[in-house]
Amino acid sequence: MSHRVIGSLAVAASALALADCATNMSPPLTGYLCCNLSVSSDVIYASNPLGGTLARAGESVRIEQTKRNAYFWGYIGDNYVGFTDDVTPGSSNATAPLEWMRRIVVQEDPRKQLSAWPVDVRNAVLSGRVFVGMTKPQVLMALGYPSLDLTPAQVSADTWKYNSVRDDQPLELRFGANEQLAAVEGPQALKTQVEFLR
Repeated sequence: MSHRVIGSLAVAASALALADCATNMSPPLTGYLCCNLSVSSDVIYASNPLGGTLARAGESVRIEQTKRNAYFWGYIGDNYVGFTDDVTPGSSNATAPLEWMRRIVVQEDPRKQLSAWPVDVRNAVLSGRVFVGMTKPQVLMALGYPSLDLTPAQVSADTWKYNSVRDDQPLELRFGANEQLAAVEGPQALKTQVEFLR
């Protein structure tokens, strides 16, 4: 089992252990999921490792509880889900996890934007996959934000890196000067998982 998977399981166990002493958020954080995100053991991680069940862009979100502004609990649709900042755990900067939550919980339903894109892009996003030529906003909606620890510049970077729950080597998405996806590089199993065949 990889170190990242073991670490993720430890974070999930910690989040569940802390759930009984969480405080209610007033008001709750509500909106829509910005993008497709992977749910592993009923938890969404800030590092956004690929794999697991897909929570879909545009689903309604209601975050009701928090612990130390680093662990959050609430609903995506009818499903109870935990959210945790596994990139900067224990950080004294309490705003970082809240900023992350406000990035992934947006006020406007992204499906409005999705409906205006070409049909092959819509199909790719709906399946949580990408293809060369997609724009950064389209890739973001399909796969979510790249891993913050591997891509500190986030969406402004020319290369987005994603970890996997099953592989220690990250997937790299390279964008050209026109900010369109130019290449997908990494382990073949990961590439097969995210590449949309047209």
